Amino acid sequence: MQRRRPSKKAGGRLPDRPDVGGCPPGFHSPPSTRLPFTDLYPYIPNLTPIPGTDGALNKAALAVSALGVIYTLQAWFEQAGNDFVWVELNGFQVASYTVSDADAAIGKDITLNIESVRFIDQANNTLQGFVKRFSGTTDQTDALSIWVDQKEPGGLDPQASTPTINENLARVRFEDSTIEAFGIITQAAAQLGIKVIIDKYPVNPLVDQVYHRKEGDVIFISIGGVIATHKVSSFEASGNAPIVITINYGTWLQVTPGVNILEWFVRDKAGNQSIGFSVPRLIQSNVGGGTGPLLPEGFVVESDYDAGSDEDFIDTDSQSSDLNFEIPIRNHGWAANDQALVTYLGLTATGETSKHTETVNVPQPNALRIYVPLPLAFAKKLAGGRLLITYERVRAGEANTPSNAVVYSMRGTPVDNSRPAPIVKGLVGGALPVDTDPVEITVPFFGQDPSDKVDLIIEGKALDGTPVYAKYSEIAGTEPIDYFLDYASGFAALEGSTFKAYYVVNEDFTRPSKSVTVQVGDIAVTLPPPTSAEAPPPDHVFDELVSKGNLRALVHPHSSIALNDEVRIVATGSKPGGSVTTAWLKVTPTWFGSPLPFTIARAMVLANKDGTMTLHWEVRTLPTDTPLKSLPLIVNVGAKLQLNECPSLLESTYVAPCVVHLNPLHVWTPSPRIVTFRVKYPMNPADLVTLVVQNKPGVGMPAIPGKPGIPDAGHDYITFAYISDFVAAYVGESFTAHFEVKRNNEIIESPKLTVDVDALSEQTLDLVSVPEAQGGLIDTSQPNSVEAKAWPFFKQQQPVFIHLQCVENLFLRQGIKVSAAEFTARRTRDLIPQDYLDKLNDGGTLNVLASVSMDETGLESNAIALKPVSYGIQRKASIVKHIPVGQGRHRIVIRPDSHIAFVLNIGSGSISVIDIPTANVVQTLIVPKCWGIALSADGTKLLASYYHEILNPGSYVRVFDAHTYTLLAHIQLGRRLPEDITTTSGQPSWGYAAISEWLNSYYEHRLVKLNLQNHTVQAVSPTVPSQISRVFMSPENILFADLGASFGMRRYNTASDSWITSAPFPGAVADLAFSQTGDNGFYVKGNELGVFNRKLNTLLLKVTTFDNARMVATHPIAEKIYVGDFDRDEVSILDTTNDRPELISVLPEFHGPMDAEVTPDGKHMLVANGKADFATLVKL
Repeated sequence: MQRRRPSKKAGGRLPDRPDVGGCPPGFHSPPSTRLPFTDLYPYIPNLTPIPGTDGALNKAALAVSALGVIYTLQAWFEQAGNDFVWVELNGFQVASYTVSDADAAIGKDITLNIESVRFIDQANNTLQGFVKRFSGTTDQTDALSIWVDQKEPGGLDPQASTPTINENLARVRFEDSTIEAFGIITQAAAQLGIKVIIDKYPVNPLVDQVYHRKEGDVIFISIGGVIATHKVSSFEASGNAPIVITINYGTWLQVTPGVNILEWFVRDKAGNQSIGFSVPRLIQSNVGGGTGPLLPEGFVVESDYDAGSDEDFIDTDSQSSDLNFEIPIRNHGWAANDQALVTYLGLTATGETSKHTETVNVPQPNALRIYVPLPLAFAKKLAGGRLLITYERVRAGEANTPSNAVVYSMRGTPVDNSRPAPIVKGLVGGALPVDTDPVEITVPFFGQDPSDKVDLIIEGKALDGTPVYAKYSEIAGTEPIDYFLDYASGFAALEGSTFKAYYVVNEDFTRPSKSVTVQVGDIAVTLPPPTSAEAPPPDHVFDELVSKGNLRALVHPHSSIALNDEVRIVATGSKPGGSVTTAWLKVTPTWFGSPLPFTIARAMVLANKDGTMTLHWEVRTLPTDTPLKSLPLIVNVGAKLQLNECPSLLESTYVAPCVVHLNPLHVWTPSPRIVTFRVKYPMNPADLVTLVVQNKPGVGMPAIPGKPGIPDAGHDYITFAYISDFVAAYVGESFTAHFEVKRNNEIIESPKLTVDVDALSEQTLDLVSVPEAQGGLIDTSQPNSVEAKAWPFFKQQQPVFIHLQCVENLFLRQGIKVSAAEFTARRTRDLIPQDYLDKLNDGGTLNVLASVSMDETGLESNAIALKPVSYGIQRKASIVKHIPVGQGRHRIVIRPDSHIAFVLNIGSGSISVIDIPTANVVQTLIVPKCWGIALSADGTKLLASYYHEILNPGSYVRVFDAHTYTLLAHIQLGRRLPEDITTTSGQPSWGYAAISEWLNSYYEHRLVKLNLQNHTVQAVSPTVPSQISRVFMSPENILFADLGASFGMRRYNTASDSWITSAPFPGAVADLAFSQTGDNGFYVKGNELGVFNRKLNTLLLKVTTFDNARMVATHPIAEKIYVGDFDRDEVSILDTTNDRPELISVLPEFHGPMDAEVTPDGKHMLVANGKADFATLVKL
């Protein structure tokens, strides 16, 4: 196996070393520069300076490193092998190290790591280093007083739905009432200084006092990104009065003129920053800019409005390309050659600001609007945050004119905006080869400021558990940063283990970069640990009551041990006087191939009682070689800890030993939302105790912070109080809880407590309703929704399932998670699609089944069912408006988009164009001598007939653009007089006109086929014996021609352009309509409604319940028809699910209904009246 000699000099850069006590930078300290141990001042990264203490550790400082808190002591004067070094936290030893001869020879700095959970929050913690020399003398450093504060000022965000806004931080107010009312900052007011008011935080006075305003807090007021600060005084902290802060003129001059967001956040003296910003407000700054009116705000075309939360939002998940920001141009003072400068100012879900600008030319000052791209990649970065958009008119030689601002809540899946991980180069198979010198690591360019400070951090643990921590600082510059690092000083100790590399910018350890974890060397070639019969597996306990002699360690034959090599055992204890290194044993022919026995004196082992002794062996060929080290054998000295009690749960009810049941409502509002576990065992202050909840992954396995093995004050147990959200995963099921004690780096588990969680009662889950329903009935003509009020353990990201069951079922909500807006509103609400409501029968029953995946797995099979509800169905059609039109008779056609209807007024010679959404006539087309109108199948062309003199040519069909209403062409018919007209469905669409042509002494009656592409007559049908008064086109493009009572209803196949068999009912009908959901057709005539199968051409039945039925129309989606009775002035609505129509309801207040059409979307019907000159719009 490869041997390595010690390097004469570093192959790369050494770790940065703090300049403490006059020591020069470097990894090792020459003897002439070393200080006595008592004069050492430890290096603790990420300390925040606080007067009156030795520094503070905030929440980020305790969490940034996986090693916990780093405590480094520089090599001291007369450092020697077997010096035992330890650090005490609040009087208890928490980490230790035994100096080796090799360490002493090079003057090694000693790095210890302290688990973060051992620090006491909201208190001054005492840290002190000690050394016990081999001679028995003990020295100590000065005790440090470290303030620990992990609580963010202002408290937790009470509304998780607004991650960037903390409602416990009140909106900024202005002392000046005018500014407060209008939010306008004038030049004159700014010159005098403007006083703003910051109310006491948190807003909710019931929030724990640790989150309240304290002396030394710094308030940061942001005005469009320009910061003004104020430090809270002792007097201000002691009271509840608002703080008044004056923002001076110099600050206002830095603010961009126009609309800005005004908000604030707070940072306490330990460096903890409030969660999110205050409630924001918009202000307009006229300081340093013009005083003219602002340009109108634009808007993002793809945005939407949430009435529940009263906010505009952009859902980034629903977008697949760049978005469009619309700026109004016409009538807003734009000129040729102007430019629009758009500023997108975003705030991410984690509180970082992000900015993007776009500049576009304004090509036409008279254009209605222009569109400016909003890059989707930029928008997605803001998911969970917000976006403010303003723009400026840029004109040469003039100051820019700003606009009003628009603010959007950015919804969607939050993206990881953290900085990219550093790149470790030269890896082989993902591992760093041994002796790679220098180690090259690159920090990618991340858009940094050139003067930023970038600290590359390397951390890990050697195989024997020794922590390694190194920091390398650089100036950021404008390109990727390359670090060339010395292998021996930073990486050699990690051979066979791994290191993690990450970086922080400007010492902001609240935002570390992503990290990369790299293996050092090939783990397959690591040397196996020694073995000992006195510390047998699996627990490796040296029990003095069992083992009465010394500890014998064996090094077994291995390929790394060659003949004449030297081997030794290094035994490192966790307590003073408990470490020893054996002499080198030369592997002579006698020993080669045999186990090598080493003896560790019993007294030396027992010096570590209730601790550990770590043994590893080393092998070298020459004294000048760097020895190879084996994996460690960790021996637990003393009887192994036995855990015999399971934890207890305070809120539960006892069932049996280690079995309890829990009513989930006892740990949910209005009860405290806390579960309280208690654990008892023989405690040791050096222990680390962790409570573990198991049975379901994800939300069901909370990460409950551990605690040191110190009982609660005045008690013999440790309490773990944790938020009860995880109980939601186990409603109606069970979970287990046990505690783990980490002692001497070994984890011992307690027995498990089984907690059976009660199911929630039906009464508790009676939360589902259709709020628009009245008296248990749903009016399908009105919007309806399904609402589920907040259930116990209601939170964001819980998938919700809703099924609607009726004549047709609908999976209304397919596991959609509770949104931010719903969480804020404390309910979910899902609109029932109108097209589904239209399919429901009057008098039917709608069952609503809802469930929620409280374990957040998204599996409907595991979801908790809410109490189902049922409603009766009530369909109500209603008259929207009587719309004045011309004189009748009338004919109606409606465009496929359901927005525009055309009403032919035969008596007036005009066509009324009706906008259906507004129920108004928007245009009138003059069409004299017109008896029929029709629309092409695609709705682009409107046909209107024109008849000339009987004996003179000149008749034609007008062709209008159905959207612009301009005349496109005439289809010339000569002497053929057009009467009624219709069109085929599909493409191409053909027109068919019923015509009469006088030939000397008689008329010929036939159909004319119209080519709607080139506007010519395509063909002429064979004649029929009588005038064709009406034509009707079936969905199959079979034309029905009414030849009157004598010759009946003839059918014409438009595919072959030939007459086929007659219809199964007589002619002279008043109206005819075809089902769009089935095979039937319907005609009305006098008191008769006939039903026929149009495909089989058979008459099914007749209904004779009308006085004078003159109108029939079908619904495009539902199985319904509408029959108008001219004499009764009413329209009957009938269900046609079965062949025999059944009356649903009757709609009155018409005036001789004679013609009607239902919009293609099924939402409206337009009825022409024969007794009055208006069309009646009906909402269905």
